[in-house]
Amino acid sequence: MAGGEGGESEWIKALRDAQGTLPGEFEKEMKMKGLLGKGGSGNDGENKKLSVNAKLVEWLEKQGDVYLREESSWGEAPHPLAISTETIDEATNESSGRGLLARKAINQEDELLRIPLRICFTKKSAQTTFGTDIIDDGMNEYLAMACQLIHEKFVLKEKSFYQPYMDILPTIEEVNPTFTWSDQDLDFLQGSPVIAATKSMQMKLKREYESLFLGTGHRNKNDGNFFQRFPKRFSPEVCFLFKKKEYA
Repeated sequence: MAGGEGGESEWIKALRDAQGTLPGEFEKEMKMKGLLGKGGSGNDGENKKLSVNAKLVEWLEKQGDVYLREESSWGEAPHPLAISTETIDEATNESSGRGLLARKAINQEDELLRIPLRICFTKKSAQTTFGTDIIDDGMNEYLAMACQLIHEKFVLKEKSFYQPYMDILPTIEEVNPTFTWSDQDLDFLQGSPVIAATKSMQMKLKREYESLFLGTGHRNKNDGNFFQRFPKRFSPEVCFLFKKKEYA
């Protein structure tokens, strides 16, 4: 038959629908739409992002039994999500940065992702890394995780167990959060609730910074610079790196 109701074209379409999406087709389509990076030999930045994405997926699978691949495996169905190097806000047509994309329709209440705590940054993981004599039970959980993040990124570096995760973390320049803006830049947002939220975040970060570098708010007051108290864990270079960013 040549077209029409029940014709050859409808049969081919039905056959393709029955087969589902072939491995790689989703990523190919997303790349064409600019959602997963354009790749190509002339775009080293995007190639690097795609490479670290692949390493993160491998790390999650190996260390956390998190299956994120588009292909079926023994006892594993294709995962409905893909990690994208860049997503686009459909409402504004602007980049939303790294994110997750759905490979297929997802129903309400469906479980999307489960990450075991054993591969997450927590206060407990920081205590395992440093010991409870350094990260005691009275330490703020965010500070504990910040110390571990500093240790993994600037001390252990490529030896870090978390390197595949560390490699995908965006820089300040990429995120450009408002708490890093100058007062002059914030003035452009007069009347917006963003200003109050930004000031609150700046005060929180300043308190946490002073807790580490001045010893206030942690254990006994004025107990000294946290990093200098544990020179075997944090080198002077690490301490200086963060001292340069001291709040005015």
